[in-house]
Amino acid sequence: MLTIKSASTVFPSEPTPSTILWLSESDQLMQWTHAPLVFFYKSNNDINYGGSMPFSMETMKKSLSRALVHYYPLAGRLRWIKGGRLELVYNARGAHFLEAYSDAKLEELGDFAPTEAVQDLVPKIDYTTPVENWPLLLVQLTRFRCGGVCVGTAISHTVADGRGNASFINLWAKLARGDGLRDDEIPFHDRTVLRSHKPLRPPRFDHIEFTKPPLIIGCSDAKAEQRKETTVTLLRLTKEQIEGLVEEASEFPYRNMLMKRPHTRYEAIASHMWRCACKARSGNDHQPTRVRIGVEVRNRLRPPLPRGYFGNAILGTVTSTCLYGDLLSKPLCYAAAKIKEATGRMTDEYIRSALDFIRSQEDVSPLRNNFHIRGYSEAPFLGNPNLAIGSWINLQFYAADFGWGKPTYVVLEIFNLGDLNIMAKKDWRQKRRLLRSGKSLSDPFSTSSSVRMSQNPRMVWHLEDVQNLIYLLIDEYNVRTFVDGKPKDPKLWQQIAQKLDIPDYPGISGVQVMGKVNSLKQDYKAFQFLKDQTGVGWDEEKDTVDADDGWWDLKSQANPNITKFKNKGLANYPELHLLFAYSTASGALRQSSVQRAPTPEECARRERAVRDRHGGFHNVDEEHIASGGGVNLSCGGVQSMDTSSSSRKRGSASVMGARQRRKAKPTSEELYYDEVRNFIIGRRDRDGAGSSGHSGGMKECIAALQSLNPRLPIEQFTVVVRYLTGNRDAQEAFLAMDDDIKGDWARYVK
Repeated sequence: MLTIKSASTVFPSEPTPSTILWLSESDQLMQWTHAPLVFFYKSNNDINYGGSMPFSMETMKKSLSRALVHYYPLAGRLRWIKGGRLELVYNARGAHFLEAYSDAKLEELGDFAPTEAVQDLVPKIDYTTPVENWPLLLVQLTRFRCGGVCVGTAISHTVADGRGNASFINLWAKLARGDGLRDDEIPFHDRTVLRSHKPLRPPRFDHIEFTKPPLIIGCSDAKAEQRKETTVTLLRLTKEQIEGLVEEASEFPYRNMLMKRPHTRYEAIASHMWRCACKARSGNDHQPTRVRIGVEVRNRLRPPLPRGYFGNAILGTVTSTCLYGDLLSKPLCYAAAKIKEATGRMTDEYIRSALDFIRSQEDVSPLRNNFHIRGYSEAPFLGNPNLAIGSWINLQFYAADFGWGKPTYVVLEIFNLGDLNIMAKKDWRQKRRLLRSGKSLSDPFSTSSSVRMSQNPRMVWHLEDVQNLIYLLIDEYNVRTFVDGKPKDPKLWQQIAQKLDIPDYPGISGVQVMGKVNSLKQDYKAFQFLKDQTGVGWDEEKDTVDADDGWWDLKSQANPNITKFKNKGLANYPELHLLFAYSTASGALRQSSVQRAPTPEECARRERAVRDRHGGFHNVDEEHIASGGGVNLSCGGVQSMDTSSSSRKRGSASVMGARQRRKAKPTSEELYYDEVRNFIIGRRDRDGAGSSGHSGGMKECIAALQSLNPRLPIEQFTVVVRYLTGNRDAQEAFLAMDDDIKGDWARYVK
């Protein structure tokens, strides 16, 4: 049983501006109800909730009062103006604050799904009273018999979006802990940055998001659907299940479809839920349906909105209308492509055009997102046969530490008909999805999700599998079908998948290969980031940077992926450098202009290193590594993969062929490179030249080499000389040379 112990109003602790705030068009479109959130904190030691501070109601009130100084719009009130629009009055009327006690235990709430018991933990608003009387922020602190506590908040949708809510909650929590604020934590309140152009420009696009959504076949309106009783379903997805959905959604629906990247988690989950809803509703295969998606525009605008912008930076977009039959019969990638298409159109120009369209409306009431309010008929209904999907995945609600530790659970309480919200769980290994659907519907998750997930188990790549993949990538690199860290044709992913022979995963897909290659590329970029650092040592034994924890913590803020290399280096680094160096900003090209040629001793040492590592044989790509292609063998370069005869024999003919080519005897062309190198080293030994890249030494080398084969122009000899002396720009040019030209050198030697 829940008992309200006290009710009070919390005012800003200092004077705040007293004026009227203009609300943007995106504010006007938001529902005038409140967004409820509940933060649960378990008790570890009676009233010390897992943190260093005891729970104090007075501390919570005082810190909230201080937080309202910075977030003073939340202490104001709304009022209606013409055209169905609202404006915000800064009058410091304060926030509503409730103290409650529950004789229940936290564990009795089960999985924290938004049941009636959870709904009681959020303050209620009487929407039958004038809007001027509605607090824009309401807080309820509830203490449980077990010693746990929860913070329930309700913040006006009109005033702030999810990111604004998270920023406010985290600032309040920081003040409650007694911490100071940084300058970048102060909110930005000037909403005129979203004001439409003057004079008002006509819309530049057909804004289908403002058209009426499809209705149930045979119905002339959505009143019957809106009156139906609904229930909330909570579904937890593991990381492995989400990865399975991403892989399935990223499969090419047609062979000629080009795809620059796999689908995002949001696109995969949203498309899967769309199909689940269609299946659960058991409608006609010819039933039209579409999805409405809320898109954050902060970073889509040019220039982006100021950091800390507090307000609604969310605009809706919709998919093109689809049929139930198509969504259920076609692969998941069909629905995912519709989601991607809808979000992809939200460019700066499209967003500005949408804002102009809203501004041009005499009355915005028909556009406002109040479809979820029972009995409200002005706004279009987005429930059955349609769906509205929001994402709170990247919002930092789990950072809200009031001094008792971070929350155990955060519940987004929803009341919307046909609404789906995707939210991250505390440890990021699970996602929580909340769907409100009609009670009469079958369980949309009984078969679709579980069966789909079992068909897409997470693939575990063993070291041998990774090495075989790298063999095949180098093969493609040598024939220039894999350039700058990516394939020239996306179909290459599937071709490589067919060549791989992994007994545990006989049906490996091209998308899985693409995902693994992208993962290797990210690892390479992170490790290269470490190698570019100065002012620290290199641990020869660990093959990584030798620095204290403070250095790692600081650098990981710029590149979080480096933490995996704190105690070990990157396996197969030389080969990954060959594949990815020229596709990253920190790669070899950037450093080429300042790199000096190696000394004769360094040339000889690198040559010995390559010959020792590869059984005395090498090819063009190995020379690229040994001759200055970016592998710093003198400062702890990690062990490369084993290409000797003792390496693993399992693999397809393609993999074995790739290995055999890597172990082939030197060609006459390679012997010619040795001859050139020896000539250059000998010239420098005799003349004492610091670098054959100096004008005099370079000219002498070119002249001598050209006398060996006068048919080749000077430019080509310049390239090969620089290639063999460590200049990376020249190395890239050399590798891109026509094979016929390289063949001239080989034929001369013969």
